[in-house]
Amino acid sequence: MRTGRLAPAAPETVAMRCVALLNRDGGTLKTTDLGSLSQHIETTFRAAGHDINVRVLRSAEMNEALAALAADPSVEVVIAGGGDGTISAAAEMAWRADKILGVLPAGTMNLFARSLGVPLVLEGAVVALAHAPVARSDLGLIGDRPFVHQVSIGLQADVVHDRDRMRHPSRLAKILASIRAYLRAIFRRKSFRAVLLVDGQRRRGRYSFVVVSNNVYGDGHMPYAGRLDDGLLGVYTAGRLSPLAGARLAADLARGAWRSNPDLMFEPAREVTVKLTRFIRRRKGLIDGELVRLRSQSQIRILPAALKVLRPQ
Repeated sequence: MRTGRLAPAAPETVAMRCVALLNRDGGTLKTTDLGSLSQHIETTFRAAGHDINVRVLRSAEMNEALAALAADPSVEVVIAGGGDGTISAAAEMAWRADKILGVLPAGTMNLFARSLGVPLVLEGAVVALAHAPVARSDLGLIGDRPFVHQVSIGLQADVVHDRDRMRHPSRLAKILASIRAYLRAIFRRKSFRAVLLVDGQRRRGRYSFVVVSNNVYGDGHMPYAGRLDDGLLGVYTAGRLSPLAGARLAADLARGAWRSNPDLMFEPAREVTVKLTRFIRRRKGLIDGELVRLRSQSQIRILPAALKVLRPQ
């Protein structure tokens, strides 16, 4: 597995005070033995010389727990386990409070964890994080909200909105629901008008989607950043797609051949402004996989080396 490269941070104390927050309602943790996982985290981190406290919470309790950790100067590291919303919220807290973030790969695709080089099996991820050095990762910012993976407008938001109306009790069921929702979306052939300012250069068009990623997708794997310290956003757009073109694009993205797809336009940037029509404003976009309400105009920029993270070697 290719992993993202990061700029090294200043040396940290070997023994750190850590708190692990496990969202029992999020991602694959809904079907995980959280008692055994908690014990594994405690045993592994303490054997590595760290002080660790593991808390298993409901989704409704996560924001309050993160706010309490942000205000606690004795906590150096926050290990977050859950779905996209959990990781994104923990990253925002870590950035604002100048703490170190560790990511447990408990989501569906775990794209940010892949960029960090975290093993995708939970037990192995715990061991890797317990011995991981601290590094710095770039962070995306849309308005005043940070993101670790990407912002997506249009097609992907439609897919997630449709998928989340179905039941998916397991990771596999969620993936299958996403495929069904994507097939429905590409046959609808929806598009929207937008104006983009990409590093000051104006782009006007009708799009199936606009995606802005924290660093550029790597090659030869699923769409996640090949490295996290380039200080660049990836800007990806596609015009109105036929069902065949949409299926081809999905296949190329899945196998990391996105650069050769004729329907996908790409350019790197440090700042992007997206201006949307009234129609698209009534719909939603995605920030790190979480559905959000869109504004008529959004400024997106990159914050180089803004987030301290645990990055396994």
